Amino acid sequence: MLDTGADVEAGCWQKSLCLSRNNMEIDLSTTTDDRDLELSEMLCTWICHALVGSVGAMANGLELLKEDPATHVETMALLDFSAMATARRLKFFRAAFGVDGAKGQDGEAVRGLLSDFLAVSRNAAGAIDVHWPPLPALNRLDPSAFRLILILSLLGMECLPRGGGLDISIAGGLVIAATGRGARLETGVAAALTLTPGAATVRAAPASFVARLARRLGGRVTTESTEGRVVLSVIPQT
Repeated sequence: MLDTGADVEAGCWQKSLCLSRNNMEIDLSTTTDDRDLELSEMLCTWICHALVGSVGAMANGLELLKEDPATHVETMALLDFSAMATARRLKFFRAAFGVDGAKGQDGEAVRGLLSDFLAVSRNAAGAIDVHWPPLPALNRLDPSAFRLILILSLLGMECLPRGGGLDISIAGGLVIAATGRGARLETGVAAALTLTPGAATVRAAPASFVARLARRLGGRVTTESTEGRVVLSVIPQT
């Protein structure tokens, strides 16, 4: 947990990364090159893969209802959960990856988005607990900073195959620390986070995206891995 001094420190890095509210504009007239198009294709593929499980479960449930109405209670429970999971994932992805997706959100809403996403995405081996900074500090962030938090939390979650904890800090910079047994950052994802040439892949598409988002905001992503702990940080460009 952060102390109250985080509020003051947060203001410094927000300013240096252009993350304070009302100073972010997206120029949609900028032309894209082939690498931008490739990343868009990879990210779309990744999102479709992330959604196909719950969408497929709904289709299977409807088919089962047609074939065996006697399973109505069990099948409806499956349909309810699958519909909820799909809706929560779509809301999360829209906020994290969509244009103006986090616009109008506050700290409490962003905490809810991540909590709801985790609730339908937990690894069977263990739950993931999230520790947040105080709401007043979160509420001073620009929606672009919320997007960084959501995507880096997603990547942190993927570092925890057996569950664990995510510690989110905005004191002196944005830091997401994933701690748990077997915590590990895949080599390809680490390379994508540092914008290593040729590192972009479908699996690492969110990492490539958040690295570019951080760069657009005047920052860069750094990684640090030790036994049982992976730290993802966004710091100002030097």
